[in-house]
Amino acid sequence: MRIDAPEENQIIIELSAEDMSALNITYEEMDYSNIETRRVVWTLLDKAGHVLNRDIDPSGKMIIEAVPSRSGGCVMKFTLCHNESHERFRCIHPVIHKEGNLTVYEFSSLDNIMDAAAACSEEMIQGTSEVYEQKGKYRLIFRSKTGDSRCGMTLCEFGREIGSGDIVAARTREHWRCIVKSNALQKLGNKHI
Repeated sequence: MRIDAPEENQIIIELSAEDMSALNITYEEMDYSNIETRRVVWTLLDKAGHVLNRDIDPSGKMIIEAVPSRSGGCVMKFTLCHNESHERFRCIHPVIHKEGNLTVYEFSSLDNIMDAAAACSEEMIQGTSEVYEQKGKYRLIFRSKTGDSRCGMTLCEFGREIGSGDIVAARTREHWRCIVKSNALQKLGNKHI
């Protein structure tokens, strides 16, 4: 296990296949709604706190990303949202973002979602995106190609993350009206619908 803190609010933990086995978890099983995944996250953050010699609140606001490694392990990146520059993030519950995961965000107005799209750079919005509407609220379904957390953090400035995975996305597609079927972030960021 390798623990690094390249930024004050970031912790990167590289887990080998042996580390994953010792923690009794696989990349495929990682889901923050699962108590075993939360146990692993808390254990990792506790170890990181000891190695980095600082207190890390595992129940605090954070974005967690997981990317599998070729050796059978994975790399987990924790972006802590506790200092002043991150107070504006309104992600309600922790979610593990995996490379290629579908994430659903909800916005209270079309202006908010357009402002969010405009605030994301081209490199941040690489992937697929769709927008749906219901009773004056808007949902964005986004799948990042890069696994970059900056886009998700920016989207949380203007709306809120409501969940991730195929089930949340399928519910939105089934019960909400589609208004932008593809490249929604690019189109809305350029104000072209």
